[in-house]
Amino acid sequence: MVACSILFRPTTLLALPFWGKTIWGKNFKALSSAGIIVAAVAGLGIFNWLRFGSLLNFGYGGVDRFEFSGSSILQGLSGLLLSPGRSVFVYSPLLLLALPGAFLFMKKETALTTACLVTVISYTLALSSWRGWHGGLAWGARSLLPIVPVLGFLAAPILDYVWRNKWLASASLLLAIAGFGIQALALLRDPTHVLLDNVTTGKVEFVDTMYSVRSSWLALQIGMLQQWQPCDLDSDTLRHLFTNCSD
Repeated sequence: MVACSILFRPTTLLALPFWGKTIWGKNFKALSSAGIIVAAVAGLGIFNWLRFGSLLNFGYGGVDRFEFSGSSILQGLSGLLLSPGRSVFVYSPLLLLALPGAFLFMKKETALTTACLVTVISYTLALSSWRGWHGGLAWGARSLLPIVPVLGFLAAPILDYVWRNKWLASASLLLAIAGFGIQALALLRDPTHVLLDNVTTGKVEFVDTMYSVRSSWLALQIGMLQQWQPCDLDSDTLRHLFTNCSD
């Protein structure tokens, strides 16, 4: 499965700690699976060479360049984790629980927790070094989507713990409701249209949609509610159910 995923998204190689955890302590025959992974990497490299003239060119043009310098990594990290317009924790607040959850899980499952953390940290650092770390015209932190299930897994122990305290349970519920509300907001009108309407008309700069609280993509999406109409629903199913709008 790791070999197959590499063919679609090479950065899934950073999930190899899970493979290592699986074969750890087993006999030598388990290492035969490494041959499958190596074959997939070699096949992808050959395809890149024949199609794009380079083993490391994956067909993204200029945006697939990784810049492993301190400034580029810090810029990407701040954007993916802290920026008001692209932070994974802004669009999925419940994932904040993965931080204390990892601490609790480490006490019970050290090897598995380590595999999760290595995967999350290495993947985030790799994406932070990418010119297109922000994911372009995608709502939320699209680039980090492959590790969201891992973050959810790490959040599970704290979710189990908080139900013993009504205040912690209430806080977790508020995070979940906030995340649901943010995603529901995206259904009210196509977020891409909202972004382009503001950027192409010169009302805001694209960079401000990432780093400015007032002009962040989320703020623009909230601002469009002032002129919102039912026909703006970004869902054919919802439009057909609740409106008489034509497509």
